[in-house]
Amino acid sequence: MAVLLKPKHCLVLALFLFGCSLSAQVDELPRHPLEIKALTQPDEVLAEIPAAVAMSQQNRDVRTLALLYLAQANACRVVANWPCQRNAGNSAREAAVLAKDPVLEVRGLIADGRGSIAMQDFLRGERLLGEAELLLAKAPVPALIADVFLAYSSLSFNLNRFEASASYAQRGMDALPQGNALPTHIRLLRNLGRAQTQMQQTELAAQSLRKAQAFAVQINDPKLRAELYLESARLAHLMKDAATQTQSGLAVLRLADELKNSQLKGQAHEALGVAAMDRGDLRYAERELRFAHSSFNGLKLDRDELRVLRALIKLITDSKSVPPDFAATSRRQVDLSLTIEREDRAKAAADFEARLRFLTSESELKQLRLEAEAAKEREQLLLRNTRLAQLAALLVAITLAVVICFLVQLRRNKRLQEKLARIDPLTGIANRRQWDERLSFALARSKRQQLPLMLLVLDIDNFKTVNDTYGHSVGDAVIVEFARRIGLCVRESDLHARLGGDEFVVLVEDATSLDEGMTIANKMIKSMEEPMQIDTLSLLVTTSIGVGFQQQATSAEDILELADRALYAAKQAGRNTVRGLS
Repeated sequence: MAVLLKPKHCLVLALFLFGCSLSAQVDELPRHPLEIKALTQPDEVLAEIPAAVAMSQQNRDVRTLALLYLAQANACRVVANWPCQRNAGNSAREAAVLAKDPVLEVRGLIADGRGSIAMQDFLRGERLLGEAELLLAKAPVPALIADVFLAYSSLSFNLNRFEASASYAQRGMDALPQGNALPTHIRLLRNLGRAQTQMQQTELAAQSLRKAQAFAVQINDPKLRAELYLESARLAHLMKDAATQTQSGLAVLRLADELKNSQLKGQAHEALGVAAMDRGDLRYAERELRFAHSSFNGLKLDRDELRVLRALIKLITDSKSVPPDFAATSRRQVDLSLTIEREDRAKAAADFEARLRFLTSESELKQLRLEAEAAKEREQLLLRNTRLAQLAALLVAITLAVVICFLVQLRRNKRLQEKLARIDPLTGIANRRQWDERLSFALARSKRQQLPLMLLVLDIDNFKTVNDTYGHSVGDAVIVEFARRIGLCVRESDLHARLGGDEFVVLVEDATSLDEGMTIANKMIKSMEEPMQIDTLSLLVTTSIGVGFQQQATSAEDILELADRALYAAKQAGRNTVRGLS
């Protein structure tokens, strides 16, 4: 951290940086110019991307298309739009596969995985990173190997596994040649310092963050520099160094103004307020914390706002001077605490399963690696012996192969069980359990990031008549074909599920208006025009659809009720139609 540098460190860092200066900017990865521009002007890049994508599609230039989607993913990351980053990463991967470019395919997997991890979809994030590792095993690229370790480090930190987070960060740095992929190296140092701070390793954390900030001056990434200064402030608070807290907070404030980033500005004022509390300047601390509270409240960042409110209430209590709005401030803290507690309870089961799956997976992989290393040592020893010893080595290898096959099959069975628990057995699409989990996450993101949310609710018109007339076997076949046709009308990022009987739902997280949902619904209506061929029967099946759209969803009950009311209106209008409410 630049603000933690002392005179005795300057010479060491100067020599260290001199050794890296000739190659510090080396980056072996292909990038579109817009990806670099996204670091400082993300909104402009997001505005330019659609036209550039359209031109590449028209020219059938799939490689440039993949690079553009990676640029979009980077811009989405800078503005913290995680669904956008995930979708852009997935699109980049698909284009890279068509271009037969494994490097861009891996980059797309990593971008998609990071977005999924930020959205707390840990299982999907881990799976995508595993696919990236398999590709890199065939054609290693040090910068991408380090990037995968960086993502694993962030995933471990989110699961409160700070030792694993630090270990992955160190392995990422070890994988990078000196001076290669400097931004990745800086982020690995940031993750290492952040984990060390959580483990109370203050000296090591300070050393990691000093190196990261010294490197950061060589690249143009204001958001990354701001993140490093924030880590500096948090470490300084732990070390009771109010002066460094203040300097770091002011540095974040300058960068926030440069980026016009309100969230960073709120975090800067929070750091300055905490620093003022630590040095006993309660009047200045209250002013800064109120600035921070106003920023987080305006952005609807509930958890950040709650953290600041707790510090503010403690400050007011310590000052023994009660302001007129103290009662309102206390009520706001209680309301936020209850809201966040409800959200945490809603996602607790899924989060526990994600943690358990992550721990189990890593344990099995570690065991396999240890067994493979042990087998290699035994083989080297036995090769020095007689033919009998060679035969023994062969038997050991066969035994090991059987064990590995057993463990691999065991892992596959576990994954299959987890998948089946969230899949409707009749149609093969998501069931109610998976629907409830995704809806809970989507609501939390909608509140936190002020994103719109849209639901489509569908029924098969006169389905009871089909069952009563032709029997349940024909009814089941109709449901299967109905689900298949719905799947053809939605994107991979949308979730369509069967809740039971002939009740189907579709979740769209990144819709911009009710009209978009009406377009999707009308596409589904049209998909049902062709009769369904069930054995010798030819059945014309129609559907009624209700679309509910909220600019910012408040609860699952509210948006489901909105979609149900729209469905009722569609049925009242004569069925085989769609109605929408917002």
